[in-house]
Amino acid sequence: MRGPPSIPSADDGGLMTALFVPDRTGAPLDADLARIQAAIQESGRYPIGFDIPGPEARRRARERDAEFYAPEAFDVASIEDTVIHLATRDIPVRIQRPHEPKGGTVVYFHGGNWIHGDLDSHQSSAARLALRTGATVVQVDYRLAPEHPFPAAVDDACDALKWSVDNVGGLGGDPQRVAVAGDSSGGNLAAVAAQWARDEGILLAAQLLLYPVTFLGDFARELVGRQYLGDALDTVGEDPRLGPAFGRLEGLAPAIVGVGEHDFLYEDNIAYARALADADVAVTLRVFPTLPHGFFGHGASSPTADAAADLLCRDLAGALSEPRTEAAR
Repeated sequence: MRGPPSIPSADDGGLMTALFVPDRTGAPLDADLARIQAAIQESGRYPIGFDIPGPEARRRARERDAEFYAPEAFDVASIEDTVIHLATRDIPVRIQRPHEPKGGTVVYFHGGNWIHGDLDSHQSSAARLALRTGATVVQVDYRLAPEHPFPAAVDDACDALKWSVDNVGGLGGDPQRVAVAGDSSGGNLAAVAAQWARDEGILLAAQLLLYPVTFLGDFARELVGRQYLGDALDTVGEDPRLGPAFGRLEGLAPAIVGVGEHDFLYEDNIAYARALADADVAVTLRVFPTLPHGFFGHGASSPTADAAADLLCRDLAGALSEPRTEAAR
C-alpha cells in the first residue's frame, strides 16, 4: 500500500495557503493529563490494543475510564434512547436535546478504535455538544469489530445520517443545519459520512473532526489487523471508506479539525486539513500545543482540555448558525 495522497507544502500556492498551520511549539504535555497517563501505565492493568479480543478491550476501557478519568456532567433538556429500524438490522441511537434549541442537528460518532466505546462511554461528549451548540445530538451506537468488521461501522454511520436527515423535523428541525461529528475512529466515520452525504446530494452544514483517523498506513493497518478489517485486510487498499484522505474532497461540508500536538495522529490531521483547503473546502484548524489524543472527553480532568473542547463547540455552533444553501465548487 502506498503512502497518503500527495499533499502540497504550505508555500506551494493555491487555496491551501489560506489555512494557517502553526509551527509545533514543543510545549510539554498537559500536566494533569500527563499524571493520569503515567498512573494508567504504572497500573499495568489497562493495555488496550488490537491484539486484545473485543469484549476484553471493552471491559478494560470501561474500568480504566471509571478509575482514572473524572466524569463530566452537562445539563441537557432530555435524553432519549431509541432504535433506527432498517430492513436488515437495527441501529441504537441516543438523542440529547438542549434546553435552548437553535435549530441544528449533530450526528455524532464515538471513538474507541472501532472496537470499544458506546453510548454511555461518550455520553458526556455528546451532551457537551448539545449544551454548547444548542443542537440536538444524535449519538450513533454503530456496530463494533471484531464481531462486525469493516464496513459495518461505515454502513451504520451513513444509514444513521440518512435517518437523521429524513427525520430532521423531529430533531433539530432545520434540514439546512445538519452536521456530523466524531472523535478518533468516530472522526473517521464522520469524515467518511461527510463524503457519502456529498455524493448523495445531502448538504451538510459542517463536519467536526476531532483528531480523526484519516489515513490507515502500513503501521496502522498492522495494528488494526483483522479486528476491524476482517477478511478485507489484504484487499481494502485505498478505499476512501477506510481512509477518507483517499476520497474526493471537493464539495465537502465546511470542516472543523481539532488536534493536539501530542497526538500520534497530528501529522495526518494537518495533512488532511491542508488537503481539504486545497480542494476549496472551508477549514477551521485548531491545534492545541499541550494536549494528547482523546482530550475532548477529558475536560473534567484538565482545564486546558475543557477549554479546548468548548472552543471547538463554539466553532461548530458558528457553522450551524448560518445554513449552508449551496454546495462548494
